[in-house]
Amino acid sequence: MNLSSATGQQRSAGLSRLQGWWQQRARREQAMLLTMLLAISGFVAWYGLLAPLLRWQTQGQQQLDQARRQQQQLHSSLQALEQHTQQPEVLLQQWQASLADSGLQLAQHSSDAGQGLSMETAPGKAQALTGWLAQLPAAQLPDQLQLWRGNGSLQARLQRQPVGSHATPTSQK
Repeated sequence: MNLSSATGQQRSAGLSRLQGWWQQRARREQAMLLTMLLAISGFVAWYGLLAPLLRWQTQGQQQLDQARRQQQQLHSSLQALEQHTQQPEVLLQQWQASLADSGLQLAQHSSDAGQGLSMETAPGKAQALTGWLAQLPAAQLPDQLQLWRGNGSLQARLQRQPVGSHATPTSQK
């Protein structure tokens, strides 16, 4: 006797017993059992399949929305950074305005497309100059900064390299 034929005979015996059991039930009882089976199947389908899928869809949509917001923030930050690095005169105006707000003055500046932006402050109080440097936003930070003290005051030279060039300390050029 073959294993597959033995399994087939067991199935058919089990199926015939189930049919016999089912036929012994009254029509009303069969209807009630079918209704219960459908209700249990619906419960399992909802909580086992649909609820997790809906939860995953909601989480995915939230993550997508968050990623879009982050992309927009990055895009606007990149645009602002490109504007500041591509327009040295705008950066110079921002530096001058914030210097004036801090009670400091500009001594000299130069702006050249090939050399970038260079600015030197007039001698001032160390506390005012370091306070001004500390409050600069990230987009306005210089690539190079030199500080020196003379005659009881502090001066600074700030340099921003042109777009596409790397900041290299002057001692390494």
